[in-house]
Amino acid sequence: MRRNLPDGNALQFNILFCYGGRQEIISGVKNVIHKIKNGELSEQELTDEVFSRCLWSADIPEPDVVVRTGGEKRLSNFLLYSLAYSELYFLDCHWPEVTEKHLQQIVEDFKVRKRNFGK
Repeated sequence: MRRNLPDGNALQFNILFCYGGRQEIISGVKNVIHKIKNGELSEQELTDEVFSRCLWSADIPEPDVVVRTGGEKRLSNFLLYSLAYSELYFLDCHWPEVTEKHLQQIVEDFKVRKRNFGK
C-alpha cells in the first residue's frame, strides 16, 4: 500500500508472504552470474546498487523502520540484505494488539535517531 502524506512524502507499507531473505540473496547472486555470463554486466560494474536491482525486492524501497511484534527479538530471515540501515523496533504484543500509542512512540523515537548509514 502506498499513499501520499500531506507534506508530499509517501508512506509505503509492505507485507511479504512466502518470502525468505536467504533465498532472495541466492536468487540475486544467480541473477548476477547470469548477467555476467551473458555479457550484460562485468565484475567491475557490480556494485551494491547493481546487486540490489537483482533482488526480488528491487522495486521496494529499503525500509526505514521495521517493527517486529510477538515478543521475538530476531529478523527471522526477513529482508536480510535490505535491512542494513533500518531501525528495528520490537514489541511484546502481537500485530492485532498494536495501538496508535505504539505507533506514535515508534515515530517519536525514530525522529530523534541519528542515522549515519554506515559512515
